[in-house]
Amino acid sequence: MPSTAAGADAPTIETLVDLATRQAWPAVLRPENAARYLGISKVRLYQIMRTDPAFPRQIRFTERCVGWSRTSLDSWIAARERKGGVA
Repeated sequence: MPSTAAGADAPTIETLVDLATRQAWPAVLRPENAARYLGISKVRLYQIMRTDPAFPRQIRFTERCVGWSRTSLDSWIAARERKGGVA
């Protein structure tokens, strides 16, 4: 990982860009945006939802309106990275 002139504890430009990109998304993502955020199709999103018990639970706002919190999706991604796994 490249270091910065400010020292070893300072964030890299890549970290700052990633953080800015993630924060540009809303806090709660509806299915279409959740799929786009994860880089998958809506069909694949629902497949993962049915088959991966670690996948975050939906937030139900109304009978026909659901979403996922961006932070729970980020946590799920980080856990998969730690496991190094594919579903």
